[in-house]
Amino acid sequence: MRIVTLHIEGFGTLSEEDFAFEPTFNLVFGPNEAGKSTLQQAILAMLYGFYSGERITKAEKQLHARFRPWQGVHYSGKIVVELDNNVRYMITRDFDTPEPQTHIYEANTGKEVTEMFHRKRRGYVGFCERLTGMSRAVFESVSCVRQGQLTKISGSEAQDIADTIVRLVDSASTDVSVKKALEKISAAIRNLGTDKSRSGPIYAARTELSRCEQLIQERTALVETLSSDYQALTDHQSRLAALKQESETLSEELRHAEYFACVELLNKHAGLAHRREVLNKRLHELSPNQNISPEDHDLVIRLMEERKISLQRRKRLNDAIQQQNLLRASEKDYIATLPVAESLWLSDTVQRFEDYFQQWQDLHEKTAEARDLEAELSAGLREMGYDKEAIEALKSLSPATLEEFEAMTNVLEEKKSDLNALQNRAELQKSNARIIRAGLGTLLSAAFLVYLLAMLVPDFKAFLDSHSLISNTLNFITMIIAIVWLFFESIGYVNRLNDRDRSRQVMAAIELQEQEIRDSLQPYGVSSTEALTRLYIQINRLSEIDAVMQNRLEDLKQLEERLSPLSAAFGFEILNIETLQRIAETLQRGKAAREKIRELDRTISEYQEELRLLNHRLGEIDSELKSIFATADLQSESIADDAQAFLARVREAEESIELEKELAQLQELEKEMLAGRRIEEVRHMAEKLREGLQDERAETIPERTATVLQELLRENRRQQQKIEIEIATISERISERESRLPDFSELEENAAIARRRLDELIHKRQALELAYETLTDVAQKAHKEFAPRLAGIVSKQLTQISEGRYKELFVDPEQFQIRITHGRGKTLVPLDYLSLGTQEQVYLMLRSAVARLLSENSEAIPLLLDDPLAHADEVRQGLTLNRLLEIAEQHQLIYFTKDKGIIDALAEMKAEYNLITLNTSQRIMPHRWAAGTAFRRLSDEE
Repeated sequence: MRIVTLHIEGFGTLSEEDFAFEPTFNLVFGPNEAGKSTLQQAILAMLYGFYSGERITKAEKQLHARFRPWQGVHYSGKIVVELDNNVRYMITRDFDTPEPQTHIYEANTGKEVTEMFHRKRRGYVGFCERLTGMSRAVFESVSCVRQGQLTKISGSEAQDIADTIVRLVDSASTDVSVKKALEKISAAIRNLGTDKSRSGPIYAARTELSRCEQLIQERTALVETLSSDYQALTDHQSRLAALKQESETLSEELRHAEYFACVELLNKHAGLAHRREVLNKRLHELSPNQNISPEDHDLVIRLMEERKISLQRRKRLNDAIQQQNLLRASEKDYIATLPVAESLWLSDTVQRFEDYFQQWQDLHEKTAEARDLEAELSAGLREMGYDKEAIEALKSLSPATLEEFEAMTNVLEEKKSDLNALQNRAELQKSNARIIRAGLGTLLSAAFLVYLLAMLVPDFKAFLDSHSLISNTLNFITMIIAIVWLFFESIGYVNRLNDRDRSRQVMAAIELQEQEIRDSLQPYGVSSTEALTRLYIQINRLSEIDAVMQNRLEDLKQLEERLSPLSAAFGFEILNIETLQRIAETLQRGKAAREKIRELDRTISEYQEELRLLNHRLGEIDSELKSIFATADLQSESIADDAQAFLARVREAEESIELEKELAQLQELEKEMLAGRRIEEVRHMAEKLREGLQDERAETIPERTATVLQELLRENRRQQQKIEIEIATISERISERESRLPDFSELEENAAIARRRLDELIHKRQALELAYETLTDVAQKAHKEFAPRLAGIVSKQLTQISEGRYKELFVDPEQFQIRITHGRGKTLVPLDYLSLGTQEQVYLMLRSAVARLLSENSEAIPLLLDDPLAHADEVRQGLTLNRLLEIAEQHQLIYFTKDKGIIDALAEMKAEYNLITLNTSQRIMPHRWAAGTAFRRLSDEE
């Protein structure tokens, strides 16, 4: 199955989009947020929809809502797929309603075939399931690879793939499913129930049997428990007496513990009072620093650090200004050594000299070129035999004379054309005469043959004699032909004589005209008007060059007059290219020195401005620090000393704050200890508790605290109450049990009936379990046969993309876990031990191999890969791309990526593929048949 076209009316970020796909390799390129993942999900939704047709799940609703169009357009689309038998179907889906609509048409005929496939609620149509034999879950696991989800195949995905393997490989039919058969048997087993079930016939029969046996056991136990109830009643009464005695002991021990707790509380309170006194004394010592704000601590440190950095920067700026002044003085000294006044650099003389010098060079070069061209033209004329006097004479040739020669030449050409026309007409007349002679000769020959036949054949002669009309007609025709021939020959002869005379006259006129032209051209030494024209052009060009040279010499003279004062200023009396170049070099050096001085002046100004701002900032910092130090009565001459003293006082202020916090905590702790009581009340309670204790016992430390003893005492009282209740309950139970004892024979009969029913149901369940185990064994056998083929395909592909590093792997057919042989010893290594890029490449090859095997007995499925080589290096990327191109020959492959390197790699491989670009401003060069097919809008007819 191949995807041909996709139209999206509205789907997530995509709206009014059309895509065309090729049967092999398709590359979808675009930056982040361009809609690549949305396009992948759109293809999946067009093929399978969002819902399974069963009870709607939360995940299905969320997925449906997630891709609702952003622009508010209609939530729908259509896709055209082509099967391996070249039959095309069009699937249209409308997701804009709570009950999505799905329709399937034959693309060629337009016939709707939706009813041919299994349908359910919410737009579910089993089209792809029937053609590929795969559910949506299997298709997503094998074909649809999303970004970042390539290296894992979950347990549920592995189970779905395994069932598909059995269905396609074992039964070779997409309509028969081992999983469904097992589900039906399992459903029957579940309906019967198990030993742990809470419903079903087995549960009901077992419950009935248990009830009967329970009644029998209850009767037996009832008899046994009556005696135990009497024994328990006696035990509880003894236990109640012991608890009462224990309660008296715990009350005495609690009194002792409470007294000890009061004494300990009084001691702790005395310790807290002493600590509070110490804190108040220290706070009194620190009271002079209470006006200092600790928040100024960080501010002072920051200002002092900024002041230190600013002072260092000021020193560096002063040094830099001094260095720049030294460089400036050096450049000034250099300018003073030049042979011109310093005022020269302040005027525009340098620029004017450069302009004049450049003009002088250009005129000098152009004059030399004109002189060379004049010499070349003069040499050419001399080679033609013209001396200087002849050249001067030729210069006097006027355009009017040249036009007269051209007019004479044109008249001569017209006469030659007339002569050619006469000759052509004569040839045509000769040709026509030959044709007419041939026709008349043929007719005369035919007449002669008739007469000859009449003389040689008596019967024919008798026929002519008997038919005088025919004979007379033949004689008349023959005579007419002869007369026509003679007339034609006479006319032709006269015409030839006339044409010959006219030709001679024209030729004589031509010769006379040619002689006249030669005589006129003889003084100029040429034989034709064309030669005279070329000579005239050369002479005019020579004259123009002379005029140009005169103008340029005048310009050179003027420029030299302008350059002479400056040349004299530099001590050069002779003006030539060498002296001018030396002057230009000197001016360039002086100009560079002058520019360097200006640059140094700018730098010095910038440094001075920065120094001014820095001094201003230092003044602000000192003012701010002095204002802070003034709050602490610190006003010495040294800001650094004031800062150290201020920081010390800040630390004392922080200590005072901490002491106040501790004092507040002590007060809170005292309130918590006293729990709302006064200390006199605690002391009075201790004295009262002491009165009831012996002297020896009062001085000892209790083994348990008052809290523990109170809890024990409460537990003791609860146990007493509980035992009293138990005694009453046992007494009532004894009375109730003695009142009821069921009939033992009736209970035994009911138990036998329930046991027979349970045996029948268990036998039926065992038969179903045997069928389930048999089908499971068949499925496992199919898995074992499928796994080696899968491992062989993936091993071959892995050897190619890893360049022989990994040559063999093993696949668990149940969970699709992979182990790879590594090293010479072929040690089995879990795939998780390899790099992320290698894991992605192995799982990519695994999915393609599964797709290949699953497609052997059904339609070939397309592969939708979202950037599967994001973690591959350039070598692995190229090898894997080459393998994917091979896979694309059997399975349509749609590769989504944001990496332009993939395009470059495919271009380097000279691969043929279909390029689709999404929302990108980068210029992507099309490759082979990528141009024109990557993206287009479908017409209404399509």
